[in-house]
Amino acid sequence: MLALGVAGCGTGDGQGGAPTTEEKVTESAGEGGSDGGTGGVTDPDAGSEDTQEGTVSDDGGEAAGGAGAGRPPAVLYVVDGVDDAVDTSQAQWTLSGDDLATVLAGQGVISDRTAPSCSGDLAFTDGSSVNCKASFDMEGLDGEQDLTVMAVRAPSGFDATGAPALLISIGAAPSQEALEVFTDQDNHLVGIGQGSMFGTDELSAEELAQGIQATANNDAGYAVLDAPIVVTECEGPLPAASTEPVGCDASWEHDSGAEFDVEAMGVWFVDSDPGLLVALEIGDQAGAGDEG
Repeated sequence: MLALGVAGCGTGDGQGGAPTTEEKVTESAGEGGSDGGTGGVTDPDAGSEDTQEGTVSDDGGEAAGGAGAGRPPAVLYVVDGVDDAVDTSQAQWTLSGDDLATVLAGQGVISDRTAPSCSGDLAFTDGSSVNCKASFDMEGLDGEQDLTVMAVRAPSGFDATGAPALLISIGAAPSQEALEVFTDQDNHLVGIGQGSMFGTDELSAEELAQGIQATANNDAGYAVLDAPIVVTECEGPLPAASTEPVGCDASWEHDSGAEFDVEAMGVWFVDSDPGLLVALEIGDQAGAGDEG
């Protein structure tokens, strides 16, 4: 039985703009479905030499604010405004340390009590990250935090290069596998908050496939695909509060022959709710998503 969750209350910081699901749908695989919203997913439609390497944990550790109690890793996924700070006309995209700190300062969940600071420039290359510091004023995440800022890409229409974005691991460093997957420059990242209880229970491989498809096809997420996808199979379940992504197979809905790899991990979007962060390996064939 797959209980599909409801969006929770978010951070309560009054931002109001963070992507979360708005509907609750229960899908039954036997007896009647639960509407408790626990651990489920919402289906809306039924480097540079100057780059500093960020800290990486062998096992991902515990996310700030209580991952040991079942909360998935804490992250901030920043898409809006990053392309304004990165000169995408250059072959090598780079974000200076000062400009990166400015982008961080512009995020509503980051406190202005101390100015964010970063250890160096961030190049948009595989495996690239830098260490930063910033302060937060929110329940479960208060005071100055260590940040691992990763150079990632968001989908941008059918452009195979995507758009520059930032994935910020808060408190605990990402696991090595998560760093490699999410900073792979052929991967484009999508995600959406799924409700306050998401990620507290294991998702079966079937539930994970449904959750990835619902996340990627949701037009209210942090980044939006211009064509829907179909997830055909996942290699295994996603354990609660896991710090490592799980791989799946997918294709474009209109062209089942245009297949690509997908990897997903449960995270706590600190400006929203816990949900799935999904990496779609479409950077080498994003144009295949164009139905026209």
